[in-house]
Amino acid sequence: MQNSQTESRLLVQEKPGKLMRMYAVPCIVSLLVAALLLPRWFGLNGVLYSMPASDILTFILSAVILMQTDRQLDKDIRNAVT
Repeated sequence: MQNSQTESRLLVQEKPGKLMRMYAVPCIVSLLVAALLLPRWFGLNGVLYSMPASDILTFILSAVILMQTDRQLDKDIRNAVT
């Protein structure tokens, strides 16, 4: 529920860049990190591990960015109201 509220706020405030940062950047970063590092450490199995590891990293990064963005939007709304 909170995620859709944050998305709606960002769209209403015309901030698509923040939406892109919230979803695309964690996916790309985590996939690159997993695809480059895990094969070096685990060999061929690292290639297989890279996608699940990427999904886990994406979840963590997205959750952190979502919480930061939601706090900032709440603060912006409170400042706009007062």
